[in-house]
Amino acid sequence: MIASGIQLRLNMIMARLSTTTGAAKYNVNVLDLLSRSMSKDVAIVAGKGRYVLANTLANKNQAKTYIKLVTAGRIPQAMGLLFDSKDKRVMTIGAIDKAQLKGVGAAGTPKGNKGDVGEGILAAAIVARFTNKNSSVTPAMVVSVIKKLAKSPNISVSRSIKKIIKIDSPNKNPKIIDQVECTCVLAEINTAALFDKDAHKTYAEIFKASSTYVNSGIIKSWSQLLFNNNQKNFIQVQALGTEDQAGTKVDIGVRVDGEKTDVNISLKVGDVKQFGQVGGSEFEKMVEMFGPLGINLASIEDQYTKLLSKKKINGALHLAYSTAATQIDAMNKTAPLRKKFINKFGDFIRFHATRHEENVSLVQLGDRDVHVYSFGPFQEAFCSLNIQATVVDSQGKPTIRLHSDGRLMISLRARIENKPKGVYVRNLVEKGPLFTELLSQHF
Repeated sequence: MIASGIQLRLNMIMARLSTTTGAAKYNVNVLDLLSRSMSKDVAIVAGKGRYVLANTLANKNQAKTYIKLVTAGRIPQAMGLLFDSKDKRVMTIGAIDKAQLKGVGAAGTPKGNKGDVGEGILAAAIVARFTNKNSSVTPAMVVSVIKKLAKSPNISVSRSIKKIIKIDSPNKNPKIIDQVECTCVLAEINTAALFDKDAHKTYAEIFKASSTYVNSGIIKSWSQLLFNNNQKNFIQVQALGTEDQAGTKVDIGVRVDGEKTDVNISLKVGDVKQFGQVGGSEFEKMVEMFGPLGINLASIEDQYTKLLSKKKINGALHLAYSTAATQIDAMNKTAPLRKKFINKFGDFIRFHATRHEENVSLVQLGDRDVHVYSFGPFQEAFCSLNIQATVVDSQGKPTIRLHSDGRLMISLRARIENKPKGVYVRNLVEKGPLFTELLSQHF
C-alpha cells in the first residue's frame, strides 16, 4: 500500500503531455523544447528516462508531424510519435513531463517572434476588412480569420508552414461575390504561436492596432472601392515574409485580379527603431554603409584594415564612424553642399526602408497607436533641415546621431554580436522622433 501510494504521488508529480487537455496550447512549448534538445543538448524528461535528441532530419520531420496531428485534432496519433536520442534510445513524445512545458504557451506568453506573429495577425486583419468591406473590423473578427487559417492544411516550405484560405465577399450588389485569398507563410514556431488562442492575450495590443490600421487609410479605401465597383474581383492578401526576406522589404502585399496594388507593407511591431542595416565589419561594408551618403573613406582604408587585422574591431569602427560624421558636417556647412547631401540622404533613407521598391509603406503597430511611414519624393520636406552629426560612444561601440536643431532624425549605430563562428557586426539605421514627425501618418 505504501509503495503504491508513493507511485501514485510520483505519477501526479510527473504529469505526462499525453494526459493534458487542450494539447494544442502547448504546441509552441513542445516545438521549443524539441528544438533546444536537438540543437543545444537540452535533456528532456520523459517517462522514467532523460533524453537528448539527435539533431536529425527524421526528428525534425517528426516534430512537424506532431504539430500537424495536434492541429488536426488527432491527439492519440500525435502522442505516440517516436524520437531518436543521441545514445540510440527512443523517446515517446506523449511521455514528456508536462512540467517542462510551463511558462511559455501554457502561461499565455508565446515563444514566437513578436514581429513575425504580428505579420500573421495584420494579414488576418486585412482579410477581415476585405471580407467585410463596408464594416469596421474588430479584434474578434481578426481572430475568426486566424481560426480559419488554423483549420486549413499545412504546406511545408523549407522550415516554414504555408497556410492558404479563400473566403467569399459580397459587393454592394450582393449577387456579385468577390473571393478573398489569404496566404500566410511563417516559421513553424511562429505559426504555432499565431494559432495558440491562449497566446492571443499577450498579443492583444497587436490585434487592436491591426484593427485600427485596416479601418483607416489605404486598406479602408481599397475595401470601399471593391465593395462599390460591383465587379467580381479576386483579392489576394499575401504574407510571404519568410519566403524572400533577403530580397524584399515587403512583408505583406495585396493583389487584385493578379495585379500588384499600392498596398505593400514593411511591418514593425512595438517600439522598433531599426529600419535598415548593413551587415559586416570589412572595409567594403563601411563603404556600403556610408558611401551612398557621399562619404569617401579611401583615406582611412589602410589604417582601418590594419586595425581589423589586429582584431581591434571597436577601434576600426570608431575610425570609420568618426570619419563619416566629420564629412557629414562638412557637407552641411553651405546651402549648395547641403542641397546635394539632402538628395543623397533621401535616397539613403528610401533604400533602407524600401530597397527602392515602389509603393512600400512602413507600418508600425504600437501598443496604443499606428504609424504609417511613406517614402515618396520627400527631399523638399528635408530642405529646411540643418543636419548635424554627433558621434557618441555606446558601450565601446560608435553611434552617429543625425539631428536638426537638436531633434534626432536618424541614428547610424554599430552593434557587435558574438556568434559561434566569431564576432559579427551589424551597422544599423534607426529612426528618431523627427523622422516620425516628417514621414508618418498617425492613426
